[in-house]
Amino acid sequence: LGGLAGLATQFGVEVPSISQTDLASPDLFPELIKSRVFGEKILNKNFLITKYDKQLSLLSILTHGDEPTSVGIDTLITHALSKIGEIITLEQDPQNNFSVIKVTTFDPQFSKNLADAVLIELEELNKSFKIQKLTEKTKFIEKRILSVEKDLEYSEQKLKEFSERNRQVSSPALQLSLDRIEREVEIQKGIFLTLKQQLELAKIEEVQQASILQVLDSPKKPIYPSNKKSLLNIILTSIFGGFGLGALFAFLRSYINNNNVDERRKLRKVKNYVKKKGKDIILDQRIAGIIGCLLIFGLPFYLGHESQTPVFFGRYSLFLMI
Repeated sequence: LGGLAGLATQFGVEVPSISQTDLASPDLFPELIKSRVFGEKILNKNFLITKYDKQLSLLSILTHGDEPTSVGIDTLITHALSKIGEIITLEQDPQNNFSVIKVTTFDPQFSKNLADAVLIELEELNKSFKIQKLTEKTKFIEKRILSVEKDLEYSEQKLKEFSERNRQVSSPALQLSLDRIEREVEIQKGIFLTLKQQLELAKIEEVQQASILQVLDSPKKPIYPSNKKSLLNIILTSIFGGFGLGALFAFLRSYINNNNVDERRKLRKVKNYVKKKGKDIILDQRIAGIIGCLLIFGLPFYLGHESQTPVFFGRYSLFLMI
C-alpha cells in the first residue's frame, strides 16, 4: 500500500496513510497475554518447582499441584487462565515507550523462568501473526500482478494496433488518441513495477521472519520478595510481642517474689477474675452468636477463594486451610 500511495503521489493524488493495528502490533501485547491462545501455549510449559522438587506444567502448578485430579482438562484450563492475569502483567511505562512484564509467584526462580517463557511465547506468537499477515499480503499482491499484467498487455496491444494502423500521426485527433493510449500504458507499467517491488519486499520480509519484540533487560531472579512487608511485620511483631511478654513476665515475677500474703491474695483474685471472665466470654451466647454470624457471612468468600498453590481439595493452600 505504501508503494501504491507513492505511485499515486507521482500523479498528483494524495493517499492518506491509515495506521491499522493488527495482532502483530506490540500495542496488543497486554490483551494477547490474557488471550486463550497464549494461555494454552504457556500452560503446557514445564517448570522446576522447589516446593515439589520436580518439574510440573504451569497448568498443574496453578490448579491441582502434584496431586491427582478428576477435573476435566477444559475446566482446569479455564481456572488456570483466570489466574494467569494475576501473576503475569504487562504495563506500559508512562515515562517512555518501554513495556514492563512482571511475573509474581511464590518462588523467585520460578518467576524468572516463567518470565523467560512468556517472552519466548510472545515472540513466537508475534512471528506467526506477522508471517500470516505477510502471506496474505503476498497472495493479494500476486493476484493483483496477474490482473494488472493482463491490463498492461491489453494496453500494449492497443498501442501496437494503433501504431500499425497509423504510420504517421498528423491530425490532432490522432495525436490525442495516441497520448491517451501511451498514458494508459505508462500507468499500467508503473503499477506493475510497483507491485513487483512490493512482492519482492514481502518475500524478503517473510524469509527473514524477524520479530518486532526486542528485549532490553532480560528477566532476573529477584533478591527480595516484592509482596511482603518484612520490615513492617518485624516492627509490629516486636512491639506487640515485647509488650505482651513484658507484662506476662512482670506479673509472674511480682507473684513469685511478693511475700505479702494480702498482695498474693489480691493477685490470686485478679487471676481468678480473669479466668472467670474469660470463661464467661467463651460461654456467652451473645459472643458465640456474633462469632457464628461472622463465620456464616464469611463462608461464601472462603469457599469461593482459590489459592495459587492449592494443596487441599485442589483449592486451598496450607496457610488458608489452617
